[in-house]
Amino acid sequence: MSHQYLITSDIATWTLRGQQVILRADLNVPVDHDQILDTFRLEALLPTLELLCTKDATIHLITHYDQSLNSPITDLLTRWFAYAGYRSPRLHIHENLRLSPKEKCKDHLFAQTLARGMQWYIDDAFGTLHRSDTSLTILPRYFPQNHRSIGLLVERELAHLVPLITSPQRPYGLLLGGGKIATKLPYIIRLLSHVDYVFICPNIASLFIPSQSDRFPQDLIDLANSMLSHQYATKLFLPTDYLVSTAQHTYQYKSISEITQDDTVIAIGPDTVSAWLPYLSSLATIVCNGPMGFAAEPITRSTLQQLLDHINSNIPHIIIGGGDMTLAVHTLIREPRIEWHSTGGGSLLALLSGSPLPALDALSQPEIEE
Repeated sequence: MSHQYLITSDIATWTLRGQQVILRADLNVPVDHDQILDTFRLEALLPTLELLCTKDATIHLITHYDQSLNSPITDLLTRWFAYAGYRSPRLHIHENLRLSPKEKCKDHLFAQTLARGMQWYIDDAFGTLHRSDTSLTILPRYFPQNHRSIGLLVERELAHLVPLITSPQRPYGLLLGGGKIATKLPYIIRLLSHVDYVFICPNIASLFIPSQSDRFPQDLIDLANSMLSHQYATKLFLPTDYLVSTAQHTYQYKSISEITQDDTVIAIGPDTVSAWLPYLSSLATIVCNGPMGFAAEPITRSTLQQLLDHINSNIPHIIIGGGDMTLAVHTLIREPRIEWHSTGGGSLLALLSGSPLPALDALSQPEIEE
């Protein structure tokens, strides 16, 4: 666990009256029918915006979001922030960074374009600190080192999460599911040596079901199988039964041996829930990242709700990671008792596993002279 970040924001010390500030945020929020479904990440950014406004800065907000969205997300964000009291000419929200293929290529010309006319750079995108995109790792280096900083959101995240690296309350467990499997799996392997229990849910758990192997690249299957021979493999808890969607578009609970190639694994089954609850009861700390099931179909989230209810009632220190899991918790749990809601999913696992955070590292790297 060699990377242990505990740094503070420098914004409070800056003189910004009349200055142009570029603020990299992570506003990849869920949207449906031109409605923002969860504003958690937007609300988390407000303290940084408020501080910049009190310093009379002009803020240029840049972010990425899901390119598959048909909704005019930039317009939705503009309206939401205007309603919160932040509007032009004080705040300018720019178009989706990932509309340009150069964002993913560490492109210096693209970084120079973004930096043009800007005097200060702030990274307040905790959810993307584990990425190496142009706006995260190249753009900050076009500013003097004393003109770049993390924002207040990232500062709060690090303050709450770094103690989980250095001195977690034990026993300490992880409940992990959801997508972005290729990103998460290496972090999980690194975390095996640091935590006491790891409960693996779909979609990650599907890697360990023989009939589902054709759905994944072979290198990912091999990496998953290597976990089973890991020196800490006894910390892994894999499901024994699952809720699946069959070829006939019905939901059924099946054991691993009953799952066919045509089935789609959705969630864990009731036998798995019963087996896991005693171990969950023993935990002092748990990090939950990545929900299972479909938000629009409550039947697919029945076992997730059982797990979250039990966690909420029995574990003192609960950390929720990622926008999808945050939305699931607030939808399924009447009075959530959460110690910390993190805006990051993959970045949360990267930080806790001691993996490098390229966007954070870039803030201390030498300036690039044009």
